Amino acid sequence: MLQKIIQTRQYLCLIFLIFVIFFTKKSGAITPEEVFKLQQNILTHFDVPQEIDSQAFFSEFQGIASKKQITSRLIYFDLDNTFSYFFSFTNGHDQLLNAYQDKGSKQVLDYYVRLIDQSNTTLIKNSFRDRLLKAKHNLLNKQLSGLKIALDPGHMGGNFWDEESGNFVRDNYGNQLSEGILTLQIALKLEEEFRKLGAETFITRRDFLPVTDVAYKNFEIKTNALNFFRESSLEKWFQLLISSNFKNDWDLYNAFTSHEKYQRIFSEQMRWQYFMLDEDLKARVMAINKFSPDITLIIHLDTETSMDYPNGINLKNINKTKAFVIGGFSKNEFASRDDRKQFGVHLLDSQSWNDSVELSQSVVNQLHIQLGLPLEKSRSGNSQNISPGVQARNLLLLRKLKPHPVSYLECLYYNNYTEFYSLLQNDQSMTINGNKYFFSNRLALVVNSIKDGVLDFIENYK
Repeated sequence: MLQKIIQTRQYLCLIFLIFVIFFTKKSGAITPEEVFKLQQNILTHFDVPQEIDSQAFFSEFQGIASKKQITSRLIYFDLDNTFSYFFSFTNGHDQLLNAYQDKGSKQVLDYYVRLIDQSNTTLIKNSFRDRLLKAKHNLLNKQLSGLKIALDPGHMGGNFWDEESGNFVRDNYGNQLSEGILTLQIALKLEEEFRKLGAETFITRRDFLPVTDVAYKNFEIKTNALNFFRESSLEKWFQLLISSNFKNDWDLYNAFTSHEKYQRIFSEQMRWQYFMLDEDLKARVMAINKFSPDITLIIHLDTETSMDYPNGINLKNINKTKAFVIGGFSKNEFASRDDRKQFGVHLLDSQSWNDSVELSQSVVNQLHIQLGLPLEKSRSGNSQNISPGVQARNLLLLRKLKPHPVSYLECLYYNNYTEFYSLLQNDQSMTINGNKYFFSNRLALVVNSIKDGVLDFIENYK
């Protein structure tokens, strides 16, 4: 009887194996190794530049983090549980974090980082940490003495850039607020306050123009398009084409060139995105990294819009405050070696990430107290909640900046009905590029809240 059961099970297993082999061949399914090979062939065929080896970059990150520290933060970094497809831990005498270029098969090494034992409390030597600890002992009216603070006012201003970006709000009477002007006014007033308290400051822009020197109307978009094409290689449309059973490589290449997604990537309609969200943001990153700040504040204002009236006033009375720190990488955002490098850098440096969270919590708490704004509790886009008002999100500025305390602020909803008309008031004035611009007491209160949030962060720094 037992022998018959065993024979029956063996027979069923054989039938199942034959079925799997037949189905695999029938469906044209390919292995992860084959997917990666085809993906690289596609990128090479379309002249996408090869990426730089990341290993040398991680020399200063060797032996600064434990497996426990890394895994404890994955909930905030790995939005779609993609980590295991590109990374693995090696145990034994040398504990390693290994990053791979090929999703799933993990045969082509990208970089590796040596880890420390969980009982070891060694931290990376962050220069900002020493200066922040020292600032705790500054005189009362010079609390920021010895610190470097970078300010990045989001977007640009003026009619041309407002219309191109859509970052403005207008009511039915023609009254208009430009986010690029408001954020610049906040940054300039913050600079005044920070300098009074002894800080050395840097602002990425002091007018309403882009930070980049690249000309908007005639810059060559092909380089940006090729990079974007690489960044799209984990998206569904790209993977579906690779997995299709084409007769030869040329049929595969033609399938790409005729696909609407490919055509859009290389089309003129992408000029705005490549300029605003790539060229200009990279220029801001370079300028801030060169300044090497101890704290960076990225200043934005939020909106709640409708498809019918995207730049109009929202009458739902929605108005909250929040801040982003690095994290929230989605499943499509591991496509390039640079993506995985930035993921690893910020995941390894727990000091900078924890400090960014603390800084953000301090600032949004002051915005909450002084302006009466609720702390955002729902997730915004591809983000992960950390605490009320603070979320992890993979924004270009956050991932490209060198690790240090950084807060990406969405101060308030400036298309909220009450907020809009409060911000329209001409209570005070300031000079920008020799011209007089008015701003409201409400905006001045935003400035004071951010300033007090920074002071709270330093006072409680550990």
